[in-house]
Amino acid sequence: MRRRSRGLFWRSLAEIGLRRPALLEDFLWMVALEEYFLAYMGDVDRQVQARFALLPPAPVTSSGLAGRPPSRPASPAVAAAP
Repeated sequence: MRRRSRGLFWRSLAEIGLRRPALLEDFLWMVALEEYFLAYMGDVDRQVQARFALLPPAPVTSSGLAGRPPSRPASPAVAAAP
């Protein structure tokens, strides 16, 4: 599978190599890290989606919201000082 970004990578690599060779190693590290984390994020996303699919649906309350807390928490009761 060829990605559309493949040409962009090679053009960027050549441009950095010719114009700013001191940054070439940093560029390659950043590209490698991005490739790793994109794959990792895809794996995590698939795992989370699979776990969500196993959950039962949330019950619908009388307000029509599916198990959501109220939009504003109730203020705590203030204890009277003795």
